[in-house]
Amino acid sequence: MEDIVKDQVSLIPNAFTAIARVYAYVGMLEASFTAFERMEKYDCIPDSHTFNIMIDALVKAGFPKQAYGMYDKMLQHVLLTNLYICNLLVYSFWQEEKPRDVALFKMMKEKGEVPNINTYNFLANGLSKAGEGRC
Repeated sequence: MEDIVKDQVSLIPNAFTAIARVYAYVGMLEASFTAFERMEKYDCIPDSHTFNIMIDALVKAGFPKQAYGMYDKMLQHVLLTNLYICNLLVYSFWQEEKPRDVALFKMMKEKGEVPNINTYNFLANGLSKAGEGRC
């Protein structure tokens, strides 16, 4: 990145998002997060798509607490959530000792997200794995 900036090429958030996506795709989470964290250094603000990629990478790597932390960062940037992120988080929370998927499900409905079949499947799966036979 430094070489690009030296050549006076301006960086846009999509460049960092693409780099973070590639690193996440090949399983290089640390490199993906380094790219994400460097965005601010170059005055690039992450958008919802960037957060989708980062949350997706954390969920797939089995880090639900970190995924929720990234979701909190997204909210701090005053970005709108979307059904994809909510579904990822609901899906991931059955991995925790104390699943939060029901609370997230209620919050997403309050924010106007309309649950789809995946949302209900992830919620039912999480509740059954947590020993909660009720919705």
